[in-house]
Amino acid sequence: ECIQDSNLKTIDLSITLKNDNIVIIIKNPTSENIPTTDLSTNKKDSRLHGYGIISMKQIAAKYNGEVFFSCEDKIFTISIILNNSTVKHNE
Repeated sequence: ECIQDSNLKTIDLSITLKNDNIVIIIKNPTSENIPTTDLSTNKKDSRLHGYGIISMKQIAAKYNGEVFFSCEDKIFTISIILNNSTVKHNE
């Protein structure tokens, strides 16, 4: 179900450096709370969707990082933590 109120269709992005880690937080409003224990796609053709989460986890692992998902008060949040020294070394 789509969000109808255009004032609520704002995605927040923050990128900070904390304790030699790059912390990326993305907040996206949803029409309902999403259970983060099962993030499989609910789109009609699931074979063509759902690769974004897998890609984020692979990139985080490449840089000795982690990805966390949460959803509270109809705000879906992705927190990505990357080790800054690993990111610099791989560039």
